[in-house]
Amino acid sequence: PNISTATGARRPDRVGPPQYLDPRNILTLTGGDGLPRAGNFYFDPGPGGMFVAPPNDRYGNSAPRIIRGPGRNNWNVSLMKDFGLRREATKLTFRADAFNIFNHAQFNNPSVSASSRDFGTISSAAPGRNLQMSLKLVF
Repeated sequence: PNISTATGARRPDRVGPPQYLDPRNILTLTGGDGLPRAGNFYFDPGPGGMFVAPPNDRYGNSAPRIIRGPGRNNWNVSLMKDFGLRREATKLTFRADAFNIFNHAQFNNPSVSASSRDFGTISSAAPGRNLQMSLKLVF
């Protein structure tokens, strides 16, 4: 996490553990800018709950990588088959690839800037299912 202060961007002071929430629910919480806002929060960004701005004379005590992201559940599958044609030197190859075959939502990491209005929200995801097929004739 990071925070913008009068002396520049740096790590905030950690004052409590992250309280993870279900991002499928819309909640009204106090955002990183101190204003109430409705959104799909991944963790509670409330000021003073998890992070606070450090004093101007030192850096914050938060360690890097202390906020856990949503993780990935990604399955890729490939199917390939070679077919021999009448002439021995001629071959037809079929290939099918499926990326994220079960089409699970692959959410990216939440915003970790404690002074941002989007602090604690996830605003993007990886692509959904992708299918590709090809035929190759070798002669």
